[in-house]
Amino acid sequence: MTTGILTCLNRVSWGFVFLICLISHGNSGQRQKWANLEGNCFKCGRTTHFPQDLFCANFSWSVESFPTCKRSWCASCYTSFPELKIHKRQDPRGLQPNSKTDAKWRAKKAKIDDYEVARPGDILLCPFQCDLCVFRRLRQGEPNKSSYLDNLLLKYIRRANLDAFWSRATGTVMKECGNVKRNIEDLKSLGLSGPHYDPGPSPLDDSCGYEAAISLLVDSQRKGNYADDHKHWQSVHKLRSTISSFERVAFGMSRYALVADDNSATQRFQSGGTSSLWFNKFTKGIGERMGSEVRKDLGVSAIVFNRFLKRI
Repeated sequence: MTTGILTCLNRVSWGFVFLICLISHGNSGQRQKWANLEGNCFKCGRTTHFPQDLFCANFSWSVESFPTCKRSWCASCYTSFPELKIHKRQDPRGLQPNSKTDAKWRAKKAKIDDYEVARPGDILLCPFQCDLCVFRRLRQGEPNKSSYLDNLLLKYIRRANLDAFWSRATGTVMKECGNVKRNIEDLKSLGLSGPHYDPGPSPLDDSCGYEAAISLLVDSQRKGNYADDHKHWQSVHKLRSTISSFERVAFGMSRYALVADDNSATQRFQSGGTSSLWFNKFTKGIGERMGSEVRKDLGVSAIVFNRFLKRI
């Protein structure tokens, strides 16, 4: 009798779990292949396709009580906001963007839209959630179009996503996009659409570390040692270490460790936004965009050095 009751309760519990999964994962309840998806660009309205265009990881999914996400973009339509002033490193060769001078560097010269626009294939190498879905996870609500703070937060989210995209070189991204296109075309003859499933839905919390990324973006706009309108990357990176150190303490993971008995080396687990794949790509991308600025001390002439020695 007791066994039968426990079995019945177990089945009822699994039934509730199944219903919760259906509710939280949207109407379909299963992952779809991205090659079969079609959307409309949120900016220009053009039909979007995988893999050259951008699809939110939560595309066609509804999470909790939020409406189903249907946002996608043409890669060229997903751009930064010019009113959000951010620092972009200067070309170390001294060339101006899109200049035609110095022909021997022409193939490697800087482009004016570097770090400002997405590229076809970016979602193949970097996790991507649209601005709205990230806003929902940070604020647990919908943005107010007439709110200055809400619009400003959406601009910072866009900037963070672009920095994460630009962690990889344009040539690498374009080559990856071409490979996936060819793979999809080859499998069409067999009635298949490619092994590319949508990665969603993402958790409702900030598991990727967007709030930490926005903290770095805001800090980078402060007055620095060498400029009044921005800090250099070495100073901003210290804030990342501060947040990461707190996560190791706050998430209670310090009791778990991997220990090598031979040399007594210890590696500890970490659970937090700064340890996510997306955040690692963001820090690499923002470092590439800002560049490193090192100013060495000037050399001391022989005359000054001799006078210094005489005074000792």
